[in-house]
Amino acid sequence: MPEKGFHYLTHCKEQYAVIELVGELNKLAEETLLGVTDWKAVSNEVKSIVFDFTRVEYINSAGISIVIRLIRSANDEGLLLFGFGINNLQEKLFRAVGISEYIMFYPDEFSIAERLKTVG
Repeated sequence: MPEKGFHYLTHCKEQYAVIELVGELNKLAEETLLGVTDWKAVSNEVKSIVFDFTRVEYINSAGISIVIRLIRSANDEGLLLFGFGINNLQEKLFRAVGISEYIMFYPDEFSIAERLKTVG
């Protein structure tokens, strides 16, 4: 069975940058995804990062470890973190390992955009 790949896409909005995660979030995704930790390259203007998990097909412990490293890096830069598109299993995993303490999860990007309007 061929291995599935991983990549990410970024889109900048007025108040935030979206990092769309696509594929299997595992050890093979590490080198690709950790390249995103240059937050200034993603956007020099935004103060919030939104992770879109909608197209994540699979996540394992190595993938969770990568997400934790992303969180630490973004927190070091003082960025607010949001996420959407997680399924029930991912939600349970993220709660169990404490990721939900650092990323505010919402049902969709629109809900996050509305929330950011209230924080300025």
